[in-house]
Amino acid sequence: MALEPVGGGGGGGGAGSPTGYTPISSFKTFRVLADNTTEEIHSITAMSNTYGVTFTFFIKESTFETDGGGAFTSFMTGLVDDVCGLDHVVGFRTEQDLGPDQLLYNFAVITVGTDDGSLTTEARVRMDGLEQGLEVPAINKAWDQLSGLIAGGTPTTTTQGA
Repeated sequence: MALEPVGGGGGGGGAGSPTGYTPISSFKTFRVLADNTTEEIHSITAMSNTYGVTFTFFIKESTFETDGGGAFTSFMTGLVDDVCGLDHVVGFRTEQDLGPDQLLYNFAVITVGTDDGSLTTEARVRMDGLEQGLEVPAINKAWDQLSGLIAGGTPTTTTQGA
């Protein structure tokens, strides 16, 4: 079972989903790069109208100045909707943290669990990693860990489509 859509509607919006988003916040900022220079970025927070989850991501400020960020926000909403529609996903949020390269990133924190939500764990993937499908192996690994708990220590491998 996947995360339930808001209002019981159909899930899995697909990249560039017409189901849409609600903008929450948008502001220009910067991040410090490894060489101690800065990069102008735009932080956008939106809510998926399909699943009701809120998420934040960065785009380059030049991209925001060119198209206002709407097209990319729609694209990111589709990716988030796709994640929320995967089996065993029971929650989704984002948080900011430093990556191994010591740069600030937004991470998708995907709650993976049983249908009743009594057993859960989390998978973390950088938001820009959703474009490459990096959430699928992370979700599968988290579910395998829970399956081992459910089966008394014997993992039951479940593979999601890529």
